[in-house]
Amino acid sequence: MRRFLSTAALAALAVLAGPVPPAAAADTAPTVPGRPSLESAGRFTVTLSWPAASDDTEVTGYDLYVDDMYSQHVTGTTAVVTELYYGSSTFRVRSRDAAGHASRLSAPLVAEPEGPGSVRPDWFGFTLKLGGTAHAPAIGASLPVTGTFGGNGYRNDSGFAAHLSLGRTQADLRLYGIPFTSVVEFGRPALEVITNGVSWYGPGPLSVRVKSEVRLPAVQFLGATLAGGPDCRTESPAVLDLASDAISISTGGTLAGTFTLPAFRDCGPLAFAQPDPAPLTLTLAP
Repeated sequence: MRRFLSTAALAALAVLAGPVPPAAAADTAPTVPGRPSLESAGRFTVTLSWPAASDDTEVTGYDLYVDDMYSQHVTGTTAVVTELYYGSSTFRVRSRDAAGHASRLSAPLVAEPEGPGSVRPDWFGFTLKLGGTAHAPAIGASLPVTGTFGGNGYRNDSGFAAHLSLGRTQADLRLYGIPFTSVVEFGRPALEVITNGVSWYGPGPLSVRVKSEVRLPAVQFLGATLAGGPDCRTESPAVLDLASDAISISTGGTLAGTFTLPAFRDCGPLAFAQPDPAPLTLTLAP
């Protein structure tokens, strides 16, 4: 059975979309920068460079993404990425111009930093995949969450230095009773380990607080972009509070808790926020 939007919903869409702008020139966005290259690798850090992009006016800088997460903005064609941990990461860049237009992401570079160097022989590192779905009732959002959780430490000690990444994903939203979709990007999270009883030899309790900027590059209805953009982001970091009685570095486990999503800014006519804590469960697996 076909379903049609109500007259009120169509009117709301017309208000949200506003007047139809004149057609933009085909070359308003800068060109895609070249694939990054690895210039050097240090202890948990890498230095990258890439071929410059071009624009009909001026390229003002580049956004660097690490494992599909926004990392930093630079004005030149080199960047130093720190706080990298065990294993390899994927690096991409996109160019920006003075008008705020952004290019598509470049081809990826997969690289990894040097290991821990001269350390005790019982050093270890690990990475687990994480997955789950976040539901934000205030904005009718359903958001698949993917990424990695890992760390490094010493086999004869309890605990480890942990790190977490959240991948680029797509959310389904319902605002003013109208269904939208949006690409969602996360900044590199700040991870605070509150309790860590996990060791090389067995599972233990783990509780963490994760803070990450959230970006919405394009909020769409039936393929038409009505809001979002390269500067659409949370006013402050989203907060995830997660805990488990037993996490294993070899078999994983389940982290459960809540998340809050602050209001977004520079997103156009739509308003987004999940100010009250909403439940979230993430599964960790090899």
